[in-house]
Amino acid sequence: MLAPVTPQPTTGRSNLLHLCRLFLGLLHAVIRAPVRYFETTAHGVLLNRFSGDMSRVDGYLPDDFARCVIYSLSLGCSVGILCAVAPLFSVAVVVLAPVFYLVGRG
Repeated sequence: MLAPVTPQPTTGRSNLLHLCRLFLGLLHAVIRAPVRYFETTAHGVLLNRFSGDMSRVDGYLPDDFARCVIYSLSLGCSVGILCAVAPLFSVAVVVLAPVFYLVGRG
């Protein structure tokens, strides 16, 4: 059975682009915070929270990307072997792959 979610390969440049968007979104949210928030929160706490969130993203991103590549290769090899052993399965793959792709994209 094909996986309902099709992972989309990303490059280092697109990862950097998404990370910059996330950083700018966080920065925008902090800048738009009311002045009272900055009066009651120490600057060190704010900086620590901001850098901690970014370091978590930097820490999880490589592992998740590697996992995505491994699962994609595993899926491709499984489908290839099934198509070689049972050629009729390739008809089902051609028919159902676009359906799973569309469902996975939401």
